[in-house]
Amino acid sequence: MTEKKFDIIIPAGLDYRIANNLACLRFDYRLSENIKLPAAGEFFTGLTVEQAEDTIRFLLVYVQKMKLSEGQPQNGSRHH
Repeated sequence: MTEKKFDIIIPAGLDYRIANNLACLRFDYRLSENIKLPAAGEFFTGLTVEQAEDTIRFLLVYVQKMKLSEGQPQNGSRHH
């Protein structure tokens, strides 16, 4: 079985925001002038271990905030 080749681009940085109750991530691609981003859907964004850890922390905080704002119990426990 052959794998389709695809481009992987590692962002120089990531920016995290919560807006309109959505988790928003912005990838900062700093490419040299002679390199252009492929068309949407034709590349993957690769994260370093540190970027992945930061993203996980942000998403965990986001989920926790959204559950609290909706009045949902934390850690999947339900109080009867």
